[in-house]
Amino acid sequence: MLSRLRIPEIVLGAMFTVAVFAMGMTFESLRHPPQKSEQRTSAEKTDEKAKDISADKRIADYTMWLAIFTGLLVAVSGVQGYFLLRADKTARITAKAAKTSIALARKEFAVSHRPRVILREVYCSADKVWFRLVSTGDSKATIVESWFTLEVPVVKSALRPLLSAGHDDLGRLELVSGEMTEQNYTPPDDLLFILKAGEREGSIFMGDLYFMGAVVYTDSQNTQRRSVFCRQWRPGDRRFARLKPEEERDNEYAD
Repeated sequence: MLSRLRIPEIVLGAMFTVAVFAMGMTFESLRHPPQKSEQRTSAEKTDEKAKDISADKRIADYTMWLAIFTGLLVAVSGVQGYFLLRADKTARITAKAAKTSIALARKEFAVSHRPRVILREVYCSADKVWFRLVSTGDSKATIVESWFTLEVPVVKSALRPLLSAGHDDLGRLELVSGEMTEQNYTPPDDLLFILKAGEREGSIFMGDLYFMGAVVYTDSQNTQRRSVFCRQWRPGDRRFARLKPEEERDNEYAD
């Protein structure tokens, strides 16, 4: 009876013992894995050595080709740099030639299309002398010097063209081709008396009164040119008239 009751316990104990033994063997195998045999045949060693040599050779071949390829890249870069430098030099030479050509064209244009300033009407009104300057040239004129005055020479041969250096009566004035500007000059009191003498009955002025002027102007190339003017007072007409041709050529002209 008792032996029947103990059979399951015996079976369970045996199974437990087997399980513990199996676990122990498993752990032991994990701790100490089976070692490969140290004994190798000479064929295996030769084959393994050949494989090592083959791997080293492949690495050496790869390094060699990499060096060759790098050298080619350096050579190509050098050739490209050479051609880039040549192209840059050519471009700079071309740009310089173009700049020189443009400057020469501008100079030729300035010579063939020079500015010119002339004096038109000169008359007296409201105690002032009014005059008109006209740009009759083919390009813009920039007035940089100007001087206008009234003169009463002792003899007519004493008339001399004015030198405008140091004078700036009009300031800096630009006139495009065909443009006209009207300006005025205020005479001193003694000369204003002469201008008004013709208005009074019985007034006699013995002598000649001249309106004289000079302007210096530049073109687009800053080349300076000059125009001088000289007109004689006509009391009856209340204006300044042009001189006789033989007198005018020495006293009114444009450079």
